[in-house]
Amino acid sequence: MTRARVAAGIAGVLILAALAACTGAPPPAGAPVTLSLSTSDVAPYAGAHAELDPAKGFIVEPLDAYAMSFADTRLIESANDVLIDRCMRKAGYANVLTRLDRSREHQAENRRFGIWSPQLAAAYGYGLPPRSDEGDDLLAAQSAAWGEVWKNCYRTTETLPALRYDSADAFAQDSVIAVGERGYNEADRYASEAPDWTRARHDWWSCLEKEGLTPRKGVEEWSPVVPSDPEAAIRTATIDVACKQQVDFIPRMTDLETSYQAAYIAKHEAALETQRAAVRKVVQHAKAILRSAVSVVPLG
Repeated sequence: MTRARVAAGIAGVLILAALAACTGAPPPAGAPVTLSLSTSDVAPYAGAHAELDPAKGFIVEPLDAYAMSFADTRLIESANDVLIDRCMRKAGYANVLTRLDRSREHQAENRRFGIWSPQLAAAYGYGLPPRSDEGDDLLAAQSAAWGEVWKNCYRTTETLPALRYDSADAFAQDSVIAVGERGYNEADRYASEAPDWTRARHDWWSCLEKEGLTPRKGVEEWSPVVPSDPEAAIRTATIDVACKQQVDFIPRMTDLETSYQAAYIAKHEAALETQRAAVRKVVQHAKAILRSAVSVVPLG
């Protein structure tokens, strides 16, 4: 199920022009990532660090400044609820999802390199904190006719894009954040080919083995073998996180990505500033939609 997006009319053309001029067109989905920077280009930025919040599991890297924040995407979802509501009202229905306060939603732990928050590991292991069922409850209470109208409006309404690098909108060929997405992908490849990437993984594996755990050593595997027993899984999770802390795993991995991102920003600053301005326009558009919805009289 796809939504039409209102990106082209909100400075998307400027981004594509900047991308063509500064970095070339983004590679097709699934294409090999080619690095645009050399090791010597990145070397001056070796001191760059990501912002890490172990308690919440948050990781903020330099290119994140040129895309939407988590809070921004909650605004986008709320604005899209309003746009769908406008469509539904033409059929005599209201979108009950406009009742949700999405600002209360909590950002999930960044598990790019597996679990790493001691607090979350002790509470939930490899599971996730419980989320609110408010939206599901609202939907479950609606009639089949309401559901059909909602589905039709969801499919046909032009909605605003969620411009984060981990969103579906980021991977589109005409994405407003294509410049930053390319930098993110290049940084990931650069880091994964660096010697310290391998050293950090081996240090973590050695710690796990000393604690009696079996590391899973696939390219994108970031946890040991996890037992099925819930209590044992929690113990495994706490050891996993303790080992990552002991060998400074997350800072080592993110520093590799961050140094490349910092160098990439220096080389493509103009295009990225254009991208940031376009992202801000989408956010401002979302805020305007939400302001206009305050005076809407509920149906029924």
